[in-house]
Amino acid sequence: MSRTQEIGFALRELWKTHEDVYHDYVGDERRVRYLLATWLGPKYQRQLRIGRLHVRLIEAANLPAADLGGTSDPYVVATLTGWNKYGDEWSMYGWRDAQTSQVKPKTLSPRWYEDKYFAVPRHDAWLRVEVFDKDNQSTDDLLGSVEIQLKDLSHVGAVKRWFPLSVPGHSETAAAIHLYLHYDVSALGEALSMVWAEQPKSTNKTPFDANRFYANAIELQKELEPYLAFASSLEKVLAWKSPSTKRWFLLALIAAYFAEYVWELVHLSIILLLVRNLQRKRFREHIRTEAKHCFAKVDNDGGGTLDRKEIGLAIAQLAMKRKTSPPPDAEVDKLFAKADVDKGGSLDLNEFAQLCLDSPSLMGLDATEEEEEEVVGCVEINQCVGCSDATVLAPSSGDGRAVKL
Repeated sequence: MSRTQEIGFALRELWKTHEDVYHDYVGDERRVRYLLATWLGPKYQRQLRIGRLHVRLIEAANLPAADLGGTSDPYVVATLTGWNKYGDEWSMYGWRDAQTSQVKPKTLSPRWYEDKYFAVPRHDAWLRVEVFDKDNQSTDDLLGSVEIQLKDLSHVGAVKRWFPLSVPGHSETAAAIHLYLHYDVSALGEALSMVWAEQPKSTNKTPFDANRFYANAIELQKELEPYLAFASSLEKVLAWKSPSTKRWFLLALIAAYFAEYVWELVHLSIILLLVRNLQRKRFREHIRTEAKHCFAKVDNDGGGTLDRKEIGLAIAQLAMKRKTSPPPDAEVDKLFAKADVDKGGSLDLNEFAQLCLDSPSLMGLDATEEEEEEVVGCVEINQCVGCSDATVLAPSSGDGRAVKL
């Protein structure tokens, strides 16, 4: 079709009264109709079809028995359908189409070999295949069903496979139906139908059914029984005069409320524990560092150990650095005896560091975060031969004050 012919056809379409359904989905005219549908509105869009679905009902297997003799009289209802955005199934404009197969008596593995054809109006169409048991004296029983979305079949050619059936009241079943499906669709029509108007929201009101209302009320009462029992118990507890009972009950309610956040609280506790351990580790490293510096200053002979007198000098030096009074000799003796594990009369670096860790408060090191004080000058240790006194001078004080041990 040339451009001039397309324009003439489009003008004729604009003036026509569109009452018939256009089943053609191939050819030049359908292309013009699909393009015009966007401009001519919902009424014109509802008359168009975008493709054709060929369904061949081949056979079924392992169907459940619905009759007393252990068999069924199965037949198939194949329905082309869909839903709008409100959840209403197609019921207008002739979009929904249902076709029925023949009944196969007294069998659980029927074979039909029947062909059904459906004109597809939109891209969001579904094929629902239901297998029923024919019953002349009551309502036909549903033996199984399957729903297939047609957009999954677009442009894949023919599909021939077994589809498992969902059987009411059975979570696991081997029932299946063998189908041949061929969906021939116009790509342009399928794409443009995505913006076409869908079926409007249904305004049909379900008539009041007293039996259904009563049955729903009974089911609602069963569902609400635990909550009603809890509310009754709560009312009795709140009516008690004992304040302790109310207090414990309110605490239980608070605990139940925060139970939702139990894992968040566990994670927060772990984080706080790690932070606490990190602070302790830094604190211990801080004490070890100061003990190491002090040990190096006091150990003048380089022997790697400190005797009782040198330990007293080291503790005094630490106390002066922190501007605190050194502990008395009795406490120093206890600290020295406790740290001297091997009873050798002297402490090595590790033993001295452990002494500082075991009693940080005696040396003013009980703060985890403490600013380092700049020590100006050096500490001089004067030892007199033949005398047991040692004098520690702190030139940084500026007044020549000495501490005697």
